[in-house]
Amino acid sequence: MPSSDYASEIQKIAEDILRISYIKEVPNLTSEEKKVVEEIASSLESKTAQLEQVIVKSYANGMLVYLYNASIMTAQNAATVIKEAEQKMYGNIYTKRLGGSLKDSMALQLLKVNQNQLQKCNWPATRLPVFRYHRTVHWRPVTRHHRNDGTNGIL
Repeated sequence: MPSSDYASEIQKIAEDILRISYIKEVPNLTSEEKKVVEEIASSLESKTAQLEQVIVKSYANGMLVYLYNASIMTAQNAATVIKEAEQKMYGNIYTKRLGGSLKDSMALQLLKVNQNQLQKCNWPATRLPVFRYHRTVHWRPVTRHHRNDGTNGIL
């Protein structure tokens, strides 16, 4: 997220650019007015570059939010903070598919059932696959084993 410290400066430069663009498009100017407009329009490129620099500075001094973590960036650590967040994102990419899935008819029933009625539903004889949260963004089936350690066999 960009830093709000530069918001007024960005707003001012953007307004200047819009004014210059509007002035450039005014038709039916006299030769003297055209000279003035050309002089004003010559500053358009520098204003655009200035706006880009301020926006980059605003992001470099802003905040990076990924999942539930917020990192404050400065001009010195921005590249490092972004690289670390990218590495976390790459770590959350999964290439394996789930081992189990719901049949479309059963999924449709689940979507239509009221939350309070989920426990009371009469599901088909086939067992529903049980899923649990794994890592940060993906679900995987729960593996059941017969164990005597008090965990009910859920890994």
